[in-house]
Amino acid sequence: MSKKYKKIKQDQHQFASDEINETLRQVVWDELKDWPREVNKFVNKCRKLIANFVTNIPERIKNIPDFINNLPNVWHERLRDARKKKKYRSFRLQKKIKPKTSTIFSTRELLQLSLIFLWKNKRLFVGIIVIHIFVYAIFIRTPYMADAKSIVATVQAVLGQDNSRTFRGSLATMGAVLSSSGPSNAIAISIATLLMSLVYIWTIRHRFAGEVVRVRDAYYQSMTSLLSFVVVLFVISIQLFPLGIASFVYTTARGNNLFISGFEDLAFFTITILIGLLSLYWVSSSVIALYAATLPGVYPIQALAIARNLTKYQRFAVFKRLLALPVVLGLVYMIILMLIIRFTSGYIVYFTEGYHIVILPLIHVYLYKLYRSLI
Repeated sequence: MSKKYKKIKQDQHQFASDEINETLRQVVWDELKDWPREVNKFVNKCRKLIANFVTNIPERIKNIPDFINNLPNVWHERLRDARKKKKYRSFRLQKKIKPKTSTIFSTRELLQLSLIFLWKNKRLFVGIIVIHIFVYAIFIRTPYMADAKSIVATVQAVLGQDNSRTFRGSLATMGAVLSSSGPSNAIAISIATLLMSLVYIWTIRHRFAGEVVRVRDAYYQSMTSLLSFVVVLFVISIQLFPLGIASFVYTTARGNNLFISGFEDLAFFTITILIGLLSLYWVSSSVIALYAATLPGVYPIQALAIARNLTKYQRFAVFKRLLALPVVLGLVYMIILMLIIRFTSGYIVYFTEGYHIVILPLIHVYLYKLYRSLI
């Protein structure tokens, strides 16, 4: 009975496969029969298009003189529209034009909004900072400062045991810490700061858009705009080049006592300040371009042009807010450093090394808020 059943099943499978093959053959044959007809349709369509183009050539040639004659009218209309726009004219007295500008948050509002944003997303940013600290401690960190105990001992030896615990002794210790030599691995720290800046900018942009961001995604997906970001940084370095040259010349001349009188010293100092203001005027726009350059599909030249249009008529306001950020962070650094020196001097090195890691997200949230307020 089982053999008969198997044979029946085999016959059924064979019949079904033969039927499927026959159906496929029929479909393929129908397609092949329709193929010459479709080719003929396409050829006839191309012929009609070519024929219409050839028959319209004489008419287009006749219209060329009219097109040339209408060019002055077209340019005249464009010039008329350009004249209607309000703009300043040379050597003429006219009223001040009120530009259409966006409302920019004040420095206090930017700091408040930045801190609120960081607090709402504290778990995400703490995770990013922890990974940053781990990488810094394993691959980047090298001891670059004198031991905190030796600094305190030196101040105690100079001022005495009692005076070193006073406000004057704390100031002397803080001066010794600030004047100590910088890190020997400054290049590695700069590269790490650059890469972490991309991580924070990508995270901030997507969190502002209301998207769910993981720490893993922030590190894996944030490096796509690295080249554009580096190109804009290169432009910023070129813009700061005049300030660097002027500062080097002034400090060299002053250190070698090349100024004969105080008037020469003041004159060169004024020139250095003016060149510095020019560089900072350029940089105030290029810093905003850093955040436009991280947008997908935006090239560095486009980012610089976007930033220039965003800061138009508002460069001084942007410059004030950019200048206020390092001033505030510097004051906070000195206050916290003073407290650590006064009460727990053994943690000076850890604070000085970790401060730039902790404030990096605050800097980028502040600048991104400024960038968004210009849009």
